[in-house]
Amino acid sequence: MMTIKRRLLLISNSTLHGGGYLEHCQEQIRNFLGEQVKRVLFVPYALHNRDAYAKTAREKFESLGYSLDSVHEASNPVDAVNNSEAIFIGGGNTFRLLKALYDNGLIPAIRKKVFEALGLVPFNINPHYLDPIVNSKHMGETREQRLSQYHEEPDTPPVLALREGCLLLVDGEKATLLGITGARLFVRGSAPKEHEPGQDFSFLLCQS
Repeated sequence: MMTIKRRLLLISNSTLHGGGYLEHCQEQIRNFLGEQVKRVLFVPYALHNRDAYAKTAREKFESLGYSLDSVHEASNPVDAVNNSEAIFIGGGNTFRLLKALYDNGLIPAIRKKVFEALGLVPFNINPHYLDPIVNSKHMGETREQRLSQYHEEPDTPPVLALREGCLLLVDGEKATLLGITGARLFVRGSAPKEHEPGQDFSFLLCQS
């Protein structure tokens, strides 16, 4: 059996109410990067103002003891990824992010760098998960209803809905929920289940 060498820290949100940028998860970031990593490569493509986004990220990572380079400043983005010690992809507009990643030919490079396979994980992550609000007058679908509708389609993978304040650490074949809030797991054909920080989600990495 091939040993999968992947190491991911999947964070639901960068800013939690009452705190600063990455403040709620900075200790997990420190633990994840450790002392071996000295420089982090930042991917700011999800926001329009990449310079400002990189400045915000650089200030934070420097406060944690790491230097930060932004891939949008590199003359050759693919080489920057190939030579990186760690990659941090900032959140924002997912469509803008993916377009820029494809335009710059970075999807294969990042996949190879962090996980030599067809995808990073065999399930879906739904960040910023919000529970239904009691007595809400909103007439649209709740996030729970949207995810349930998604699983009405055949062969859809599980969805791990991360509330703000939680994150998933993937290290090789082990996945662990971290943070201060819980997560909700949606699996096709089953009722959603609540999980608290510390939950072992390694079984999700075995999804076919």
